Amino acid sequence: MKNKSIFCIGMAILLSTYLFCIPGQVIAAHGFDEYGYNENARLFVGTFDNWEAFIYGQPSLPPVEPSATDVLFITRNWNKSFDDAMFHDKPLKDGAWCSSLFHTNLSGAQLGWTSYEYFFYIYSSVPIPNSIPIVEMPGIYIIVQKSWLTDPFGNVMILSEHLTDLSQINKDILHNSMNIAKSFIHKKINVNAHNNSYSDKT
Repeated sequence: MKNKSIFCIGMAILLSTYLFCIPGQVIAAHGFDEYGYNENARLFVGTFDNWEAFIYGQPSLPPVEPSATDVLFITRNWNKSFDDAMFHDKPLKDGAWCSSLFHTNLSGAQLGWTSYEYFFYIYSSVPIPNSIPIVEMPGIYIIVQKSWLTDPFGNVMILSEHLTDLSQINKDILHNSMNIAKSFIHKKINVNAHNNSYSDKT
């Protein structure tokens, strides 16, 4: 197994993908564009290569079948407050959140296995105890981190898991963010962009 490197790879990806590096480009008004971005749903579903092409204003790459092996896929969703900061130069507000799910269908001796890495992070103007602060992004804290593998039969092997207890934070919006984070962990996320739907639009 490639277990020992999955978490490190996931963190490197997260930190290298500084979310506020969105280029000044025309954004699709409805549905999913050629990158895998859906403005109305505040959702990106596609390959990590196309995510990078999107944020750096490069041409989109051809779509990849969800069953392809050794391709890093990403599903990323965020709320309105995070969207305002990314696209409209507004300041981040407490409770602004973004979730990121990475997955790769493995090959070779691991054919049939899939590796997953999930992050849920929020902005807070005060430090969040027991969270994972992102030094390069002041005020952004990872409150959920989970990595796991699924075998060819759908069995799940948890590799690591971190859940921040927000019960001592006296901010209802942060409590709400934690509830959303937990729901995303248990939500079945379809890697087919056009079949994705999220009810939260806060």
